[in-house]
Amino acid sequence: MTNKDGSILAEPKCEFVLNINNSIPPITQFLAKYSQCAIHNADSVVLLGHSDGSCFADVDIDYVASTMRIHLTHVTAAQSLLSPYDDMFGFANSIKSVVQFKVVGNLEKKKINLITRLQCKTSDNCALDKIRYLLSNLTNSHIRLSTFKDTIKLLHNPMSKVASGLSCLYDGEDMECSNGEDRCIFDLSKGSLIRNGCFDGDSNEIYDLEYRFNMIEEIASDGFNSVHDAFKIYYLCNTDLCNNDDIVEKVDHLLYSFVLGSSSNDKIVHRNISYIKPLPSTPPKPKPLV
Repeated sequence: MTNKDGSILAEPKCEFVLNINNSIPPITQFLAKYSQCAIHNADSVVLLGHSDGSCFADVDIDYVASTMRIHLTHVTAAQSLLSPYDDMFGFANSIKSVVQFKVVGNLEKKKINLITRLQCKTSDNCALDKIRYLLSNLTNSHIRLSTFKDTIKLLHNPMSKVASGLSCLYDGEDMECSNGEDRCIFDLSKGSLIRNGCFDGDSNEIYDLEYRFNMIEEIASDGFNSVHDAFKIYYLCNTDLCNNDDIVEKVDHLLYSFVLGSSSNDKIVHRNISYIKPLPSTPPKPKPLV
């Protein structure tokens, strides 16, 4: 399923917005209702060249607004050369089916979204079928909003008006923040710590929370699995030492439960593995999330 012209750059897109309580209609009703969409062969010639034969879909659920945006397309051969772990385009490691879960939120504004992205080359309309299958769980907002409230309580104190004196963990040591540094930061991607310490608050970041991981569902016999490369956890917080190992592990558990839509957490965590790793003596400025 893609747009009517068969190209990811063509307009209009095969994209639509539903209420969180609605379902995706069957194919015949779907094509009648969304006339900008059509079924195309995934290995056809498109504007960017030949497709790599895989389907792609993503659903962005806003649990506060109770809406979801769904986008359907297929992947070109040029895109397939990119890393499948960050942008989800490409099967360089012989992956046949992969799902990415990405949580983005704003603790102060109490906004939270879950973006689920699918790419597969296992059957006709596999991405759309997988979205249909997942929606019954993904649209369970009650448990997820409860988990998000627990995350806010852990990381954000609305009464905190610290101008100075906040302590954050940096390079394994307590660090007293300077004036204007009113939050701590933790940023880890692909198993490497990018930054922890004090945050000066100069950037106008849309999100102060991001959590992402992939689930590789099917892989070719000659492929290899490198799920750990997909891991991402980023947050800003405003209580003393809220970026230490103990808090990071709790955030990890909470957000994994958020993705699952479950009040119980069955994530396997290997004890005695620290999230905190040595950093350069001068921490780099964080880049705003996009």
